[in-house]
Amino acid sequence: MRGSMLAGLAEGNRAMAHQITFTDDEYEALAAAAAARGQPIEALVRETLAERFPTMRGDQSHAHGALVEAMQRAGHLVSVPTRVPDTPTEAAERHRLAHSITPGKLASDMVIEDRGPR
Repeated sequence: MRGSMLAGLAEGNRAMAHQITFTDDEYEALAAAAAARGQPIEALVRETLAERFPTMRGDQSHAHGALVEAMQRAGHLVSVPTRVPDTPTEAAERHRLAHSITPGKLASDMVIEDRGPR
C-alpha cells in the first residue's frame, strides 16, 4: 500500500495543492524526519523544496529595480511605493496637496446637463 499526502505550496499569493504519492517506506522516513525536527510533514516538504529549488525572487527583484530605475529616469515615475508609512511631514504635504486642488464640476452633473430636459 502506498502513502499519500496533500501538500499546499505557496506561489506568490496563490496556494496550489498537489497530491504526492509515496511508498510506505518513503512516507515513514519522511514522517520520522519531520517528527525529529518537531514539525509537520508539510513544513518539512516546503523547507526541503525551498532549499533544493530556490525561488527566482532575487532575480525578479533585481529586474524590478532596474525597471523602476529606468522609468524614473524617463520621468514616468516620481516615487516608488515602499509600503513604509509616510513620516508626519510627508503625510502633511500629501494632505496639503490633496486639498490644494479645487474640484471642478462633478461628472454626474455634466452627464445630467448633457442629457437635457426630459
